[in-house]
Order: sequence, then structure tokens, then C-alpha cells
Amino acid sequence: GEPLRRLGQPEGLPDPRLTDLCLGANDQVICSPRGSGVWVLDGDEVRPIDTNPQLATMDVLSLFRTSDGMLYMGTENQGVGLWRDGVLDVLGPESGLLGSAVRCFEEGLDGLIYIGTWGGLSIHDRDRLVVLDVDQGLADNVTTAITVSEQDGSLWFGFPDGRIQHYREGEFTTLAASTRGALHIVKAILERSDGGLLVGSDYGLFRLDGDDLHPLLPVDGEAIRSVNHLFPQPDGSVLVTAYGG
Repeated sequence: GEPLRRLGQPEGLPDPRLTDLCLGANDQVICSPRGSGVWVLDGDEVRPIDTNPQLATMDVLSLFRTSDGMLYMGTENQGVGLWRDGVLDVLGPESGLLGSAVRCFEEGLDGLIYIGTWGGLSIHDRDRLVVLDVDQGLADNVTTAITVSEQDGSLWFGFPDGRIQHYREGEFTTLAASTRGALHIVKAILERSDGGLLVGSDYGLFRLDGDDLHPLLPVDGEAIRSVNHLFPQPDGSVLVTAYGG
């Protein structure tokens, strides 16, 4: 295949530290350099996604592009930016968002957008925000990972103390294997075809089968690496991104 090409500050990004990335239209890469808004990597061109001065100063932590092309941007303390075709809207506590610091997103099979904040879980249906928090059974108001089950549309939530919850038809179930402290901060969850989970955390990569938790990374002799993303591939493999590579 093509050789790897390093993208970073020398090629035009304002900061080589990327907090997140996602795919845009026509296989463009959308990324968020620390404290510098959102940028587009389009072939050899590197440019800001928009010249909007409000967007340029956003400290974006997480990016998510919906199936209909809306870009959701979770920020350090400015809520959620929604951008499409040059138009920027912002959701914050005044709009009903449970927190102004936003860590993660997911789109349900029903088109609802799940927003993990540091104050609870907000569900955006484009016209209103519905909230879930600890008073309704959420394990922690800080949600660090969300993924939807492609099998039945249920949701998996990860939390900073390592717990994982399954949410189906309004009911929360906390997985016992995730309560033993091995995972630390849950950063990514991927449901396998057999119903088990792959879990990325501050302490590495794990496979969770029922009540059994199996470490996969690091292997013997390797330093612990924080696993940040899990991307399923067409051939059934999984692309794992971790701190340091």
C-alpha cells in the first residue's frame, strides 16, 4: 500500500496534538488540533473547516459526524458545536445540555444523538434534549464512551471508574466484570458479533465475555498504553489507536 505520511504542525496544522478525528465527505479527514477549532485534511490540503471566529477558538475534545452529515463537536467547556454547510449552532446548559464539557457521542439506530458530558447523558433529537443521569440509573454522570449495538439498537456506556452499563428499553444493567477496577477509565467500546465486547481503557485493550475479562494489550514486556479508539474493518479485524501509536 501507500507509505505512511506524517501529518502535523510542519504541514499546516496549528498544533500537532490532535484530540480527535473523524471522516468527512469524500474521505476527507476532519481533526481537532488542541485549542484550535476543527481542521480538514483533504489530500495535500490542510485548512480550517470554517473561518467562523467562534469555531476557530473552540477547544474541541471529540468529533462525530452523523449519518446525515451534521458534525458534532464536543468541547472542553463550551458545550456542543453543531456545524453543517458553514452554519454553526451551539448547545450548552442554557439549551438543556447537562454539562459544558463533552467527551463522546453516538448515533442510535433511531437517529437520536447520545451526548456524553461531565454532568450526565443528553439525548438530542434535533428539536429537544432529553437527559439521563444518576437519578435515573446511570452509573456516573461522567460518561466517557458510548456505542450502539448494531444487533438490537441498545446502548453501551463506559465510565471513568471502569464500569460499563448496558441500556435497553429504558433499563440499565451494570456488567459485573467491569466493577473490579481492572479497566480504570473506559475510552472505547466495540460490540463483537458474538455479543461480547472489546473495551479500550487507560490500562490497555480488554475482551469482555459475560463475567470474564481478558487483557489483550499490552502484551508481556510492553508498557501500558491508553487505548482511545476501536474501528471495525470490513475484513472483521479491528483498528486500535493507542497513546503512542
